[in-house]
Amino acid sequence: MRHTPQVVVLGSNAALRVRNGALEMEYGARAARTNLKIDIDEPKPRAILFDGRGEFISGEAVRFCARYAIDIILPNGPGRAILFTESALEAADGGTLRDVGPAVIRA
Repeated sequence: MRHTPQVVVLGSNAALRVRNGALEMEYGARAARTNLKIDIDEPKPRAILFDGRGEFISGEAVRFCARYAIDIILPNGPGRAILFTESALEAADGGTLRDVGPAVIRA
């Protein structure tokens, strides 16, 4: 079984999308793109943190992450972040967008 970190950190110009049922992540400059893939039968991270700007997230990637309880965290200015998450109480309504402070990210 392949090890998956608890939090995946993606650099600038990152993309998060689903292809052939797997969550695909890529980031970095065109000449040195880093590619990651998480298939449905592999261990999942607890969160994906975008550590830069220029991010692209498909709707299907948000649904994939909600289905497997993977939080998506985006920067939103100094000391601020936007968190996409799905809790048990919200599961029937789909993912939720929340604005959280840095204390939650450090937790």
